[in-house]
Amino acid sequence: MKTIAGFANNDGGTLVVGVDDDDNCVGLQLDYSTLRKQDRDGWELWMTGAVSEAMGKVAALLLKVRFVELENQDVAIVEVRPSQAGPVFATMPKGDQKQRFMVRVNNSTQELQGREADDYKKVRWPNLL
Repeated sequence: MKTIAGFANNDGGTLVVGVDDDDNCVGLQLDYSTLRKQDRDGWELWMTGAVSEAMGKVAALLLKVRFVELENQDVAIVEVRPSQAGPVFATMPKGDQKQRFMVRVNNSTQELQGREADDYKKVRWPNLL
């Protein structure tokens, strides 16, 4: 969730789910096994619901999910458009329920607080504040 929020609060980005950090295809089969509807549609419904719950329905509208088959396994490509409506705040699942303001800084996602967050918002959304 923090990566999706970070993408939305910057220039957008693409999240690949089903490939590990070493570029090995692990697929979505384990994810499917946890869902009521154990297929691509069920996974997309889960992702949409999770983002809606963590960031709101407007943030979920920023997502475009598509699937590709890689090494005979499903992989999800989640494209996140940048938020034009203002900051997106994320509540982490199973966390403290605090709304966090996340941004992408190069290849990492970081939380901004206080003055840093205020300064960033003024630059990113100058017409909204």
